[in-house]
Amino acid sequence: MKADSQIPKAVPSIFRNTIIIYQTSNIGSNHLLDTVVEEGEISEDTKQIVMRVVHQYFKPEIINRMDDIVIFTPLYGSMKRITQKLLDDLNRRLDDQI
Repeated sequence: MKADSQIPKAVPSIFRNTIIIYQTSNIGSNHLLDTVVEEGEISEDTKQIVMRVVHQYFKPEIINRMDDIVIFTPLYGSMKRITQKLLDDLNRRLDDQI
């Protein structure tokens, strides 16, 4: 009896009708943060720079398996509104305690 006969054989996986969320990353975020305008718009130049960084980071074999690469806009203006809302809520709670 061979030692490797006790190792189970690999069963092929079938990914038909399957959605796989592959990966998220902060690659290129420094370019986004440096060039985004307050409304959160991303220029075409910035998108090209970020995509160049993505292609430098990932091997072509990985990129070719991706259906789409989505560049999310930073929470630049939204972060101010979120922070202000949290501060307003905190102030209300503190006022209620006094």
